[in-house]
Amino acid sequence: MIFRGKAFKTEYSGPSSGWATIAHVGDFHQFLHGAMEMSPRLQRIRKEMHARGNEEAVPESHPDYVPTIASADDAALRALLPSQEDTDRAVQLYHATYGTIYHIVHLPTFWKAYDGLWSQAAEPTSAAFIAVVLLMLATVACLDSDGTGTDHQSKAASRLHAVVMIDTCERWVEAQPHKKGAAETFQLLCLLVLAKTINAEKTKRRATEVGGLMLRMMSMGFHRSPSHLRKATSEVDKELRRRMWTMIADLELETSFERGIVAVPWLAQSDVEAPRNIRDESIEDDEAPAGLPATTYSTSSYLALVTRSFGLRSRLYVRLNTVGGRFAFEEVMEYTQELSAISQAIPLSVATAPQAVRAALELKHLQYILALHSASLRTAASAIQRNTSIMTILDTATCIVAIHRDLLDAGNRSILLLRQDYIRAGFVLAQVALTTNHSLQSSVYTKAVDDIVPGLMQQIVELLTDRVFRLGCEHKSLWFVLATQAYIKSCRDSTRRSVYQQEAVDAIVSLYDKSQEAKQQVNGVAASLAGSSTDATPWALGDVPFDMNGILPFNFDDMESWTFEDWMADPIDWQTDSSAPASGGAFQGYT
Repeated sequence: MIFRGKAFKTEYSGPSSGWATIAHVGDFHQFLHGAMEMSPRLQRIRKEMHARGNEEAVPESHPDYVPTIASADDAALRALLPSQEDTDRAVQLYHATYGTIYHIVHLPTFWKAYDGLWSQAAEPTSAAFIAVVLLMLATVACLDSDGTGTDHQSKAASRLHAVVMIDTCERWVEAQPHKKGAAETFQLLCLLVLAKTINAEKTKRRATEVGGLMLRMMSMGFHRSPSHLRKATSEVDKELRRRMWTMIADLELETSFERGIVAVPWLAQSDVEAPRNIRDESIEDDEAPAGLPATTYSTSSYLALVTRSFGLRSRLYVRLNTVGGRFAFEEVMEYTQELSAISQAIPLSVATAPQAVRAALELKHLQYILALHSASLRTAASAIQRNTSIMTILDTATCIVAIHRDLLDAGNRSILLLRQDYIRAGFVLAQVALTTNHSLQSSVYTKAVDDIVPGLMQQIVELLTDRVFRLGCEHKSLWFVLATQAYIKSCRDSTRRSVYQQEAVDAIVSLYDKSQEAKQQVNGVAASLAGSSTDATPWALGDVPFDMNGILPFNFDDMESWTFEDWMADPIDWQTDSSAPASGGAFQGYT
């Protein structure tokens, strides 16, 4: 685990967190500290950012200033809409990417309302629907509109637009009474979570926000079958309830696993059916259509399939994060086989299903294999157990990186921005490198590590660099991955330790210099966004080019955590017998 801070200003990440993995690795803390100390330039940057973090507010003249609008009323939402041409393109991109994963709308209903948004003859569109559209735009703001672009910097400034949309929609929905709930309200709340996740916005609040939304939805019975409702409810509304519940349950599982905090224990209270694998056009208000076979793709396929492993994944992350929890090696192998079988048995055809849908389903289970064998590697009782975990980690990390690489090569960054399992892979590879360095000199496993790990780490650095330049943030993650790459090299050649430390420092300082240049370029645009008026609609986002050049200001705050200086990484969690509850039933398969 990781436990840092003091008094009531603390931060915690449990054992299943990828950050907890790297905190356990050898003398990585000393390596980071040495890298920071050897660079006066990085020390100055760190002090500057620490001082900036203590400021009460960032002035408008500062490069880090991000504009917000003065109000969040209905008129302000409409003012945020870009031109119809830009909105059409972004909404289509959303439905072609994240809309195929978290499909929480009824397409005929959505397109009817969307057409009315631009029609002069139609009744005024509800503000809630406009907010839904804005959040779709925010979700894909940092993706290429044509899906084939390669310029890392050309789209990153779009996150400035996304952050303003997210903030405005969030303030608008917070001002609405809960009793006025409608489908658009909950679609908006679900999309808020998704947009923040993809844009790396308010990441430290993510676990509490998604958990809070899940509890709100449970208080309204989303976790129960809509068939229990006595008042007449259309089949469309029933299906939308199932879809939105599945989306939030899935995101809550993911967030809790990444943070290492046990999620809301809803499974024992739930009897809601999985979303059906159906095409929206087939849903009638008063008649439920027959579901398509699991092998047939529809926009609901992901939600229909992902529920199959809810029970397994929930049990695993509870076990992984139980204080004193420990898996017997036999359990690790049984779970590995089960997770591997799930990821390999996805019934969707490669020829018909979007590549990102299959990738999201596969990666969801591979990350658990990494976590299991990372824990097993720390507690291995024999060389056989250790060697098995090493090879499993190498195979799994290779598969994870290859999936992301294939998507990126195809111009699809949707999963790269949605997930961070490739960062976990880099941290676990450092653990493997240290283990083989100390225990398996000149062995076949050492050779395998030497042959595979350097190439994988370079690809992980490239993936994360692409993400950082696209979003204009996540700098700390990149620093840790760069330092991890350098640390792995030093495990093999300790005489060049300082050289490798300097490589990591030079890389992050170069990034900082580029960000400062970009801030000056973007600051003029930011000022024009914020300073025009104080009316209800102080500025219209559509008046600003939707794909303006430059990169969003990099945020180099919180550098106090760049060396694990006050991070508690206590391996005792992995050295005591398990007191975890029984694991329960097994995954039942996709068909």
